[in-house]
Amino acid sequence: MNVKPVAALALGAILLGACATGGGVYQPAEGSGYGFAEQRIETGRYRVSYTDNDARTAETFALRRAAELTLQEGATWFQVTDSFGDNDRSASRSGKSVGVGVSGGSGGRVSTGVGIGIGLPLSGSGKVTWTLGILTGTGPKPPETTAYDAEQVLSNTASLKP
Repeated sequence: MNVKPVAALALGAILLGACATGGGVYQPAEGSGYGFAEQRIETGRYRVSYTDNDARTAETFALRRAAELTLQEGATWFQVTDSFGDNDRSASRSGKSVGVGVSGGSGGRVSTGVGIGIGLPLSGSGKVTWTLGILTGTGPKPPETTAYDAEQVLSNTASLKP
């Protein structure tokens, strides 16, 4: 077996995996699946989500998008009614595997082979989506710790936006 094609294939897989990451870029979730999305539930009530490879980035950018959406709607504050993270760890599994193959050849010959595989976690911790349920409002911000001033959230997360 020639080692050069196998090494080139492995290197290509590693590079492809590196290109498929969210990378903390603040953007709408179009095409790549990384970024923000929102759904209007009813007047003043939304579901906002952000997908990235890093849980903290996903949570921070979901709050940022909630603040932007609140201001776009003419409100001044938002309250988080529920929040949760969802990890897709299927892309990051690593481990060892062994496979056995048998094939029939011409002239009645039978070939067998044994393969050993090693899974590499190419995408870090896997894709993480952080989702917030929010209510928006105007006037004085509610005293609950789950209520946020949209302008302040936007100001405090502005340096995170590339």
